[in-house]
Amino acid sequence: MLMVDWDLESGWKKPSIIPYQKIKIPVTATCLHYGIAVHEGISTSMNAETGHPQGFRVETHLKSLVSAS
Repeated sequence: MLMVDWDLESGWKKPSIIPYQKIKIPVTATCLHYGIAVHEGISTSMNAETGHPQGFRVETHLKSLVSAS
């Protein structure tokens, strides 16, 4: 796997190839919580006519997601 360290003072470090291992990510990492928050915003229900799941106000949620980035 490819590993590249980064820090605020000097930016990206020299990349290295290392054997596959577990990726250590703190549970407080915002990347994890942001993904969960985006998923929670979209509600689905079964469409009575088609029998398939259908999103509720998906366009509104996607516009909100785009404007947040």
